[in-house]
Amino acid sequence: RQTTAPPLVPPDEKRDVLAEASSFKDHRAESDAIKDLTNMVFKLVVETQPQRQQMARAIQSLAKRVTSMEANFAALKTELDRKTGHKLGEEFSAIKKELASLTNVATKESQERHSKLESLHAD
Repeated sequence: RQTTAPPLVPPDEKRDVLAEASSFKDHRAESDAIKDLTNMVFKLVVETQPQRQQMARAIQSLAKRVTSMEANFAALKTELDRKTGHKLGEEFSAIKKELASLTNVATKESQERHSKLESLHAD
């Protein structure tokens, strides 16, 4: 007796029956998903590395410029104090404090006048 060959199946209809029936099918799907995700993260990190480095350099440059500007400002204040013979920073602080005090006094007096007018209108 002769064995007959199995019928030919077109390539687009072939499937892996063993893989589909395997108890590790879900595990393989999870592993594939994790692998795909890992590859995407790696690709993102590699693609954004130059941009991140450029941003870091720009921030360092800006920090240096701000530090330099602060030093120049301090030197200018010192030079102004030396040339004028006054401590302009301290004088400016004193003027601000005086203005704040005057504002508080004016507000208080205005409230007192308003309350006096209210009491006169009530009488």
